[in-house]
Amino acid sequence: QQAEYVAPRSELEARIAGIWQEVLKVERVGMQDNFFELGGDSIISIQVVSRARQAGIRFTPKQLFQHQTVQGLAGVARSEVESP
Repeated sequence: QQAEYVAPRSELEARIAGIWQEVLKVERVGMQDNFFELGGDSIISIQVVSRARQAGIRFTPKQLFQHQTVQGLAGVARSEVESP
C-alpha cells in the first residue's frame, strides 16, 4: 500500500521516482513511498542503481536500503546532471 501521494519537488526527485516507476512497474511513485513496500527487493535494487547510474544519478544499493523513500534517497544521491 502506498503512502499518501506527495509529488516530487526537484528534478532529481522526479527522476528517481521515474526510475522506480519503470523498474517496479507501478503507476505513480510519491516522495514518501517505500521502495520495499512497493515491491522492491535486493535484486530490483541493483537494477534501480544501474538505471540511475545510466541517468547520471549515483547512489549505492546500501544507500537505497538505508533511505527507502524517494525523498530520503534524493538527499544522499549525487546527481551528475545538476547545474553547478
